[in-house]
Amino acid sequence: MREKVAIPRERLIGCAEVLGTRTSLSPAATQREASLPPLESLYSLAKQATGFAEAIRLSTQLLRPN
Repeated sequence: MREKVAIPRERLIGCAEVLGTRTSLSPAATQREASLPPLESLYSLAKQATGFAEAIRLSTQLLRPN
């Protein structure tokens, strides 16, 4: 959601009044944004576990070739 906000006069150069816009997130968007760090952490851990599993698979192939 966007709302118009007056820019303070001390920040203006060469004009008397200007309106800027400020974006605020909806409650649903705020909740989704808050859930991102745990999901990113879960993805990172799953990727790391997959890498370890691949390393173990390759190690067993080196030790016991078929």
